[in-house]
Amino acid sequence: IGVQPHRNPGKNGIQLEFYENHHHHPSHYETTTTTAKADRTKLGFLLMQNSATDNTSTLLGMFLTPASRGKGISKACMAVWLSFCLQANIRPRTGTINKPLLALALQHTFGFRPEKGGIDIELVSPSAVPAAEQEKTQACSSSSAPPLWVYSSSRKTIEGAFSPWDIQNQNICILTEPPQTTTPETRRLISVRTGFETPADLEQLQETIDKILPKGSISSHLEAQDIRRVYLGKE
Repeated sequence: IGVQPHRNPGKNGIQLEFYENHHHHPSHYETTTTTAKADRTKLGFLLMQNSATDNTSTLLGMFLTPASRGKGISKACMAVWLSFCLQANIRPRTGTINKPLLALALQHTFGFRPEKGGIDIELVSPSAVPAAEQEKTQACSSSSAPPLWVYSSSRKTIEGAFSPWDIQNQNICILTEPPQTTTPETRRLISVRTGFETPADLEQLQETIDKILPKGSISSHLEAQDIRRVYLGKE
């Protein structure tokens, strides 16, 4: 895990960068030297903007390399960010989120609460997609990755939720017919084009983090004051 200032460090914008380390037993020195970089593969990064005045860390977005997607890495990355927030007593929240999978994890895994003014859509499992819609997959999917099926009873609303860039880069397919089933496992309601507030139950949030990152899965020498210095700058 590395830290890098964003383009505007004056706003305390920083990136948490995530790497796969190919050393079997890396030392702290090995993972921080230039020579060790050749032994690491970058998985992606998480972008945040932090405020010492509000004591907040605001998630702005996250990017994973194509080879890193679909492996549960995004939840681990978010759990790292949240773990540091809770350790340093910094309130986590988000900016406007318009990635359905990121919104899904925030709401249904970590318990974040969508702010008012967002757009509610359904994220649909492939098993609930009507056969006629499945045939359109090649038409709406521009990559080899599985399409991301979304649905809303208001066609106008859902079409306004995503730009052509969103649809292409997230491989989104908008259903024109209702999904076939109504079970929670196949149709999950999420909010997009909105920010998310801190979960109400921080103890539950910590339990969720501990399940994703079991004891011993993170080796960090940072104390709470060190994290606050990194996230918020000099206080």
